[in-house]
Amino acid sequence: MQSVWFDGPDPAAHAALVARLRVALDGRRDVGIALTAPGADSVDRLRRRFPDDIVGATPVAAGVDRFLARVHPAVMVAVDGAAGGGAIARVRAAGVPVRLAPAGAADTPTVEELRALLPPPITHASTALPAFAPPWQAPTLRDRAGQSRLWRSVSPWLARRRHDDWASLRARLGEPQTVMCLGNGPSSEDPRLASIAHDCLIRVNWRWLERGFLARPDIVFVGDAATLHRARPCIFGLWSIPLEHAMLLRHLVLRGPRAMEFVTLERLSPLAAVSRWPARPSNGALAILTAVGLAPRRIVIGGMDLFAHPAGRYPGAPDARNDYSTVHSRDVELDLIAHALASFDGEVEIVGDILRDALSHRPGGARLAA
Repeated sequence: MQSVWFDGPDPAAHAALVARLRVALDGRRDVGIALTAPGADSVDRLRRRFPDDIVGATPVAAGVDRFLARVHPAVMVAVDGAAGGGAIARVRAAGVPVRLAPAGAADTPTVEELRALLPPPITHASTALPAFAPPWQAPTLRDRAGQSRLWRSVSPWLARRRHDDWASLRARLGEPQTVMCLGNGPSSEDPRLASIAHDCLIRVNWRWLERGFLARPDIVFVGDAATLHRARPCIFGLWSIPLEHAMLLRHLVLRGPRAMEFVTLERLSPLAAVSRWPARPSNGALAILTAVGLAPRRIVIGGMDLFAHPAGRYPGAPDARNDYSTVHSRDVELDLIAHALASFDGEVEIVGDILRDALSHRPGGARLAA
């Protein structure tokens, strides 16, 4: 798999090019987008605006070679010479074509030019990617070690605090009667949520930490590995067994040789099986599946805005790309949530019209819409 690498002086220089490239890619999952800029502030703004893409500082010297090995660019588009002549020469020496684009040239390069720069699509059945494939960029040494036979033989020692059945998880959480599940959409900060009593809170990743609203979860589902060191100690939620192996290794690196407390949904529910879905279930959907498995009397759901909220992707981040990443699917998310809630006999309260309205068109959705 390959990428298109954009390097520019600041996020404003990337925005039009990224939008054009997404049109040129037309849904292809075998080509990723890598974005670099000089300066920590620019990198931070890029990460917030393009959370689904690879973002880093403009590499220099030997760092150029490491970045090339990581993202395998089919082409580098250098905006306004931010990378510097030495870096560009190193990229060209590695056999990667470089397209120079002056800052402020809104039509350079065009969608047609970008499409012409893309590598041929992967079409052979033996190399086609499943929709829930890991990120397109080359796996790091840590990624490869996490899937090795040696690590799989060692990792059970660090998994001593894994909960392998619903009864164990319910007991650990004190038999909760009201479970609140919050995604990261703008409705996760709906003022009504602050007044709803609950005895178990499930959240996703870590961005809510910066906002400080309902920021003491009991379970945190992990998609971004940074969650393991940003979130306070809690029960971590994981989707699949391969992800479990990888996150145990990351936990070892970040927290040392202590057992991680976690639950892997693929071990507990057939609805979470990797083979069941054509795309990767979102962590928000998995959080709702977990809430159902805990068998409370009431489930409260917020922040599941299906990347369709007019305020944007996250609370306070109106410029972040508000769309599904290529490994996820709106239909898969809604199907999983609908299937999970169909088996729940208790009360369901959805805070946010977007998810409620979307579920109303699924079988059994009339009860949720009401």
